[in-house]
Amino acid sequence: PLFDRLGRTVRLTAHGEALLPHAEAVLREMEMARKAVDAGKSPERGRIRLGVIPTLLPGAAAPAVRDFTRQYPQIAVELLEQTTERLVERLRLGELDLALLALPLKHDEIVCSELFREPLLAAVPPDHEMAGQSTAALARLKGEKLLLLREGHCLREDVLEACTRARADFETFFESDQLDSLLALVEAGFGVSLVPATAARRNSGSCFLPVEPPAFRRAGYAFTRSHYTLPAQRTLVRFLKQYPWDQLFRTAPCA
Repeated sequence: PLFDRLGRTVRLTAHGEALLPHAEAVLREMEMARKAVDAGKSPERGRIRLGVIPTLLPGAAAPAVRDFTRQYPQIAVELLEQTTERLVERLRLGELDLALLALPLKHDEIVCSELFREPLLAAVPPDHEMAGQSTAALARLKGEKLLLLREGHCLREDVLEACTRARADFETFFESDQLDSLLALVEAGFGVSLVPATAARRNSGSCFLPVEPPAFRRAGYAFTRSHYTLPAQRTLVRFLKQYPWDQLFRTAPCA
């Protein structure tokens, strides 16, 4: 819906509906022109609109953006958390400059580059029979109640692929849009899950074990071919490529 300055809903006429795509195209061109003007400015100043998928934001993107803004205080980073499909659409429309998301991503307009591969860990209740072991064989977890993110989250597909490769057939018990909700249920003994290592780093109530065979997810950045790349955006990309991501994957052994 469209709104006026007072927040009231505006209904378009048939002619308005016909002109709307052209008006949006003009606004996009104006935004690209603004970026072209900004392109001559310092690479250590500016504003970046950065999209991040929910499973990357708390454990990986947040500390990286924090360190980036400390190093480049004159670059403002505006964060937007959404699923991959919505981030891709916002990139295509020019509403985002850059996105951090799971790979692979196949889209003609989108350019992607891998930043890191994050291990997936088995999250089990602290009193689980495997809690004291050094690794968790996925095949041995067969028949457990598996806690999953809902469809639309890329991590769900990574988890299911890892289970398929290990021939581990789980009983799906609960689905959520929040990774923290899954971990709270694991801690309470409702089931097990596979989670990124950065999530394990932020939660201590469950026991986290490397899985056999090893599983991981790929993460990287994406932008569109058709939009201007600002100096500040190139500064952020260079920073992300050099960032020590593996330091975020370290977890304490189970007690």
